[in-house]
Amino acid sequence: MKLSAFQEKIVKEFDYICKLTIKNERKDYFKHLQRISSREVSFSELGEKALSHFSTTDLIPGDYHTFVIKGIPIKIKSTALSEALKELTSRKREILLLYYFIGMNDPEIAKLLNLSVSTVNEHRLNALETLKHYMEDDYCEK
Repeated sequence: MKLSAFQEKIVKEFDYICKLTIKNERKDYFKHLQRISSREVSFSELGEKALSHFSTTDLIPGDYHTFVIKGIPIKIKSTALSEALKELTSRKREILLLYYFIGMNDPEIAKLLNLSVSTVNEHRLNALETLKHYMEDDYCEK
């Protein structure tokens, strides 16, 4: 079957549009690859801190010290910190752990432990001073 001149023109226009679309799509793809490669970084070029975000370390019970406060287990990896916390009174240790590890504020801790807010604040500040002195002494001994 022979095509008329009009049909031939339509076929040639369609062929041109298809080739143009493929050509432009190819250009877009190479631009996309260039954008990606300009942002990509090899793992060997990353620093230790950045690489640590891509991995995890399993902790076994011997790797950390656990303190339980009101049924909430709090795990501390630092041996020096856990030893310093053991030197505090149980009340001060509870307040510090609830404040810094659980993220509770003084009024919440006061309500949980049936204390006044000022008492919680005072215990927390005193405990921090005690920890500071204990850890400085421990550091100086080494």
